Amino acid sequence: CSIFVALKMTQPRYQDVPPARIPVAISSDGCVEAKVIAGNCMGIDATIDTHTAIHFIDFRLKPGSEFSHPIPSDHNGFFYVYLGQGNVGLNDLSVQEGQAAIFNHDGSSVKLRAGSKGMKGLLICGEAIKEPIARWGPFVMNTQEQIHQAFEDYQSGKLGRPIEGAEARRKATQQAKAAQQSSGRWQQDNQSL
Repeated sequence: CSIFVALKMTQPRYQDVPPARIPVAISSDGCVEAKVIAGNCMGIDATIDTHTAIHFIDFRLKPGSEFSHPIPSDHNGFFYVYLGQGNVGLNDLSVQEGQAAIFNHDGSSVKLRAGSKGMKGLLICGEAIKEPIARWGPFVMNTQEQIHQAFEDYQSGKLGRPIEGAEARRKATQQAKAAQQSSGRWQQDNQSL
């Protein structure tokens, strides 16, 4: 992931948003549920703040339901299906579990239509940055000189400090996952629409 060159050296930050604080939008007919991780959906705004305009939305569509989500024409993006199957886009591209539909800049929205068993998927898109990209290993910068500097900063220990509370969050996540798995909820939440 990249960021505008003017913001490239912005101080890193972590926004801790537990699942219970992720807003959920529900269509008027109740057939479409959208967890708004970043951006906006159905008038519901995400709780996180981003440096660039992005949408990161986890959609759950009941069998046969349809939904159209506005996408600015200057955004690049895709819709990844992680459960079920359906159709995406103005051309009704057929997609199934494990496939992604990459958007063309041919409209102002993306249309989603669930198949007979429903569909769950991630809509991820963002403003096209249109700046040079240089990448190597874990670093994405704008020039090779910046990449070399990033490696020097990494090797000299200048790349930040541990995030406060990270270990406690990791343990809490593991405990929550174990509790869901032992109760059977993990399987229910990750297999059913």
